[in-house]
Amino acid sequence: MSATPRPEAPPIHQAATVVLLRDSADGMQVLLVRRHSQSSFMPNATVFPGGKVDPEDAAAPVAGPEPAVPGLATAAARAVWVAAARELHEESHVLLAVNAGGEPVDPWQVEEFTAEMDAARHGHRLASAHWHQALRARHWRIDGSALAVFAHWLTPEAEVRRFDTWFAAARLPAGQQASLDPHETTELAWMAPAAALADHLRGGSVLLPPPTQHTLQRLANWPTVDAAWQRLRAEGPGPLILPWFDPVEPASVMPWDAGHPDCREWLARHRQDLEQLTGVAPPVLPCRDRFVVQQGKRTQRQLGS
Repeated sequence: MSATPRPEAPPIHQAATVVLLRDSADGMQVLLVRRHSQSSFMPNATVFPGGKVDPEDAAAPVAGPEPAVPGLATAAARAVWVAAARELHEESHVLLAVNAGGEPVDPWQVEEFTAEMDAARHGHRLASAHWHQALRARHWRIDGSALAVFAHWLTPEAEVRRFDTWFAAARLPAGQQASLDPHETTELAWMAPAAALADHLRGGSVLLPPPTQHTLQRLANWPTVDAAWQRLRAEGPGPLILPWFDPVEPASVMPWDAGHPDCREWLARHRQDLEQLTGVAPPVLPCRDRFVVQQGKRTQRQLGS
């Protein structure tokens, strides 16, 4: 009898997501969108704007010094930067770009660009090549100084679809307004990190995947955009966070959790780095730090010594 062939591991896609920040009378807020119910990955989840890196992103013009992402070659780092800005615009109509003179693009020009891109869609899909062509025709460049990469997550091996995702922070450009893109998302809202977390935990309309929940808990450490921006930019992305999915509990187990199969080895490599990062891991390690699935879909972070 021949052995049953093992299923091939799903491909890992490079991706980028943008944590867009603004100040309000009630403190710092972050932009969140709800994924379509028909999405093949995380349907109905409340997340930050983002998506896969496309081949065209690597050759796009970026203003300022070449983007740098630890462990990535220059072209790959540029692709991450550009994909983050492109996906932010596609899902929220906010554009991080400068004109030929190096000045921020006027908000009214962003609105015209957005209208042109909406008209160019084929169903729900906008070809990234068309987006880049329109950007070049205007002699615009992605504003590299507007993004700060501050986290790096990889989808657990148990998932059918896997993404190697870089998280970048950005400020809402002056004069621009975020608006819903109904093609890819169904809701868009500005929320304080604490308010989004509270809604999620009480079973409201906010449904947070573990990386989004973890990031919001980290952002809750800072009251203003300036404080968050300066700290996140200085700290950088830190080590790759690859949770392990425990099917028994079930839970998404963080790599510094004592129950993670690679905990000891991971901490031996990264404990010193973690000590320099605000709110990424608890101060006493190893510990219990996992996102437990409740009612088949909602997760709650459980911490303990």
